[in-house]
Amino acid sequence: MEFLERLKFKTTISVVSLTMIFSVALAAWVGIRMSILPAIEEQAEDQLQALGENLQRWMQTAPSRAKPEELGARLYEQLSFYPGFRSLRLEDAQGKTLFFSGESQAELSGRAEVRRRVNGMELTRSKGKGDPWYELVLQTIRPGPAAPMVVRTGFQYPILKPLRERLLQTLLLITALILTVGYFISRWFTARITRPVQRLLEMTQLLAQGRMQDVLKSVDVSPLCRPASTGGTWDREVPTPGMCPYLSQSDVQNLFPWRRGPEKVQPTAHPLCSQCHVPAKVGENELIQLLYSFHFMANEIRSYQERLKKRYEFEERLLAACPDGIVANDSTGRVILFNSGAERLLGYKAAEALYRLNVRDFYPQGEASAIKKALQSDEYGGPGVLVNYNTTVRTKDGRMLPVRLSATMLAEEGDSYSVVGFFHDLSELKAHMDALVQTNENLNAANRQLERLNRYYLEMLSFVTHELKSPIANGYMSANALRQEIFGPLTDDQKRMVEAICNNLDQSMEMIRHYLDLSRIEKDELPVRPRKVNLFNQVIAPVLSAMDPSIQEKGLRVEVDVPKNLVWTLDPELFRGVMTNLVGNAVKYGEAQGRILLNAVVTSKGRLRLKVWNSGPGLSEEEQTRLFRKFQRLPSARRSATRGTGLGLFITKTVVERHGGSIWVESAPGKGVAFLLEVPPGLEAQAESLSEGEGE
Repeated sequence: MEFLERLKFKTTISVVSLTMIFSVALAAWVGIRMSILPAIEEQAEDQLQALGENLQRWMQTAPSRAKPEELGARLYEQLSFYPGFRSLRLEDAQGKTLFFSGESQAELSGRAEVRRRVNGMELTRSKGKGDPWYELVLQTIRPGPAAPMVVRTGFQYPILKPLRERLLQTLLLITALILTVGYFISRWFTARITRPVQRLLEMTQLLAQGRMQDVLKSVDVSPLCRPASTGGTWDREVPTPGMCPYLSQSDVQNLFPWRRGPEKVQPTAHPLCSQCHVPAKVGENELIQLLYSFHFMANEIRSYQERLKKRYEFEERLLAACPDGIVANDSTGRVILFNSGAERLLGYKAAEALYRLNVRDFYPQGEASAIKKALQSDEYGGPGVLVNYNTTVRTKDGRMLPVRLSATMLAEEGDSYSVVGFFHDLSELKAHMDALVQTNENLNAANRQLERLNRYYLEMLSFVTHELKSPIANGYMSANALRQEIFGPLTDDQKRMVEAICNNLDQSMEMIRHYLDLSRIEKDELPVRPRKVNLFNQVIAPVLSAMDPSIQEKGLRVEVDVPKNLVWTLDPELFRGVMTNLVGNAVKYGEAQGRILLNAVVTSKGRLRLKVWNSGPGLSEEEQTRLFRKFQRLPSARRSATRGTGLGLFITKTVVERHGGSIWVESAPGKGVAFLLEVPPGLEAQAESLSEGEGE
């Protein structure tokens, strides 16, 4: 496409036209090769099949005592008149040649292809240097005591190759003729297109040079409705450049009816259109219409100047009516704009302030410099913008008023600039704020009391879970030893009971881990120790290995699409907990005999994206909004036989966010559940400082 854009428009049209013609010719040749020639070969094969059926009937009716030489001579005499017949061979059941006459197939190359095989008859084709060679093989059973016989006949159709060459020559000749005629037609057509475009370019250059009168003289006709086409300053529909009623009528809305609003009125012709010379001069040519529209646009520019003047006067009245104070100053601080709102706020008249006062006169000592510094910084909206800056102004009578200042720096020619400030009086708001301060102090005291109670709760939660962890772990080890029959074999009832005990203790250990993690999170004691980690070997593989018994028990198929050499900076211990929670949920709440997919990629923004998907019934939108809340279990999870704390996804989200990442869920009823998380690349220096002196 870049090659075509560098060419002239005429050449581009010619190249495109010739390319289309050549493509059509190529498609025609492909059609001949893929459709016509195969159809001819198919017809020839049908004729050979019919000939084979006739030969079978003839052999069955032949005298049983006739010798093979006599049968071969009679067959050869009858087949010699058949088009394309080349050879005849008679063989016995062991493949011994009894009779042969005709041309040899020694010049053929390539493997024979079986085309048809029906009722003891086989038709094969092999390609040589010329036309294809067909061999018709018949398994015949002669009447009486005569032994079975194999009849092999060879055929070659010399007409296929000349026909293919003649079709190609004819197609090339027609293509060359069409290309030649198409080239001259395209050049003639593009010349008619580019002529008005060239005139339009000339008019554009004149307009860019400011020679508007020369543009207006280049077209000798104007619409009669132009003098009456005037509009107000704020009219919604005004005669815009080129808005001649005849030129503005378009069939676009007829071609695309969905673009037409129900309340929009279709454009109607002007009453003077029947007497105007524009329709006769322009016609239906869109390029000529564009040329005349450009001319009418130049004629309209002057009318815009008056409308802009009216708009300027309206904006002046708008500034005067604004209730807030608006003050503008130049780069030296001299006041150049002072509206009525500023008069009410500061007590000065506009005549007293404009070009007489400096903006520093409105602020306490040093405040103007602080405002200028804030305006040039990024703290309050970016360089050149000041948003909601609280300050104090001094009125004419010396009172100090609190205001909220928003200002913008407007660049002008060279290094000069001006600043426009919007002052909102905060006197009434300050009185309310003082009352709120006292209320806030009371709330702070209540919050401190709540913080003490929350600290006692977290300490108790941490103490209880920590004290329960050791006895439950010891109980799990003892039950697991019984399950492994270390102390002797168990009966079936004992095995079921021990398995139930192990499952309950395992769930209890999971609950204790979740409550310990919650305690660390609430007390802000969850350290993140990032370092460079092989994601598959140090995170994914250990989690899948630990959960393999649960996966096998439900008959799940796990598909892992994680690069073996993917290295990322993160805390491996915390992320093993993240993957344990996500994969554990997929195992617990996914469908039995289903699938689990683990995927890891690096996005175009350089972030690590992990995805854990499992097949199953899916989640509704309302359930998805409740997933990551603390102590939240969905109705579908509560109906499951697996118990939980409702903290797993809350802890997972906290760990991901501590790494600077985000996590979300994608699901729909009946389409499974996918948890996706993204983690930014860790800073190596920061990771080294965080992990310095700390072992895993």
